[in-house]
Amino acid sequence: MKKHVLAIAILVILALLVAACSAEPETIEVTRIVTETETETIEVTRVVEVEGETVTEVQEVEVEVEVTRVVEVEVPAEAAIVRVAFPSSLDIDDIAALLAFEKMQDEGFAVAPTFYAQGELAAAAVAGGQADFGVGASTIWLSAIQAGEPLAGIMEQTANGWSVMGINDVEDCAGIDGMRTAIHSEGSVSTAMLHAYISDVCPDIEPNYLVIPGSENRAAALMAGEIDVTPSELIDSIRIMELQPGEFHRIANFATDLPGLKTGGYWVSREFAEQNPEAVESFIRNVLEIHRRINDEPEWFVEQVPRFLELEEEDIALLPEIVDALLAINNYPINGGMTTESVQFTIDFFTDAGRLESGLTAENSFDLSYLESVMEEIGER
Repeated sequence: MKKHVLAIAILVILALLVAACSAEPETIEVTRIVTETETETIEVTRVVEVEGETVTEVQEVEVEVEVTRVVEVEVPAEAAIVRVAFPSSLDIDDIAALLAFEKMQDEGFAVAPTFYAQGELAAAAVAGGQADFGVGASTIWLSAIQAGEPLAGIMEQTANGWSVMGINDVEDCAGIDGMRTAIHSEGSVSTAMLHAYISDVCPDIEPNYLVIPGSENRAAALMAGEIDVTPSELIDSIRIMELQPGEFHRIANFATDLPGLKTGGYWVSREFAEQNPEAVESFIRNVLEIHRRINDEPEWFVEQVPRFLELEEEDIALLPEIVDALLAINNYPINGGMTTESVQFTIDFFTDAGRLESGLTAENSFDLSYLESVMEEIGER
């Protein structure tokens, strides 16, 4: 899938314009998205045969279309301006948050997302006060916390959708021995999971490691016959098997092999959370409500995705299957996804994998009190 950051410039809050007409403005203006249904008249041309002669007919037909407009709306001046830092460019896992931001606007919060080139930059933005919330890989944010940054994890973003894809000749873990095995980098989360899997299941093998950054790029290399094995994100593994059916398979599925591992989450500045607990709880509540709607109405979510992503036709055709696969691994946790036990398991896993130094605990790296408060309000499912 192409990742289309420009769409976010239209579809989510971009500019927070504080009215400068008075020293104490009563409202602020924000740019937001409004989708309306309008009736549009179109001309339909068809060719028919009348008494043996070909005749061209033109008819006017009224159809209903959805029209997206960018409008200026006013929210109370005291509304919190919530700045959210995303790593890299937009993908399907980010859409639930963006839908939640639209709901937060209705509660009077002005949300401004920013996309950074790397996950480390997003974490640095929240740590440095340029953003309030952040999204991204657990290892990056836990490393920042270990370095002393005042950050905390508050809930899971999406489930662990990684798997190990390979050619059919590689039947199992032992078959990876000597095979061309592409990884993102030596320090990536997917590489840590791959190493942990091999160490646990087939520790005596020696794969032929190659570095190809990006799951999409490794998927293309696998389909082109340039590599034999690679860790793959869920969407890419689906595309591999759909575009070249019968040629590849999942050697390992980390969603089932490592169910307690929380590879990504939502993070917050501790100072911002202490000063704005209502904003943190609004963020969590709206994300969970979107997650629950996705689980209840997957067809609705399929319709939302093209609002935010520029997709190729083949990807649009695959969307229903992709969403079904995401739901099959509980990709959108309806109760927040994180517990003290799962958080500690994640910390221990990455410590044992050499990605973190010892000393981190669930208590000093996460604050689940906001999630617990929201769960008391909306109830578990």
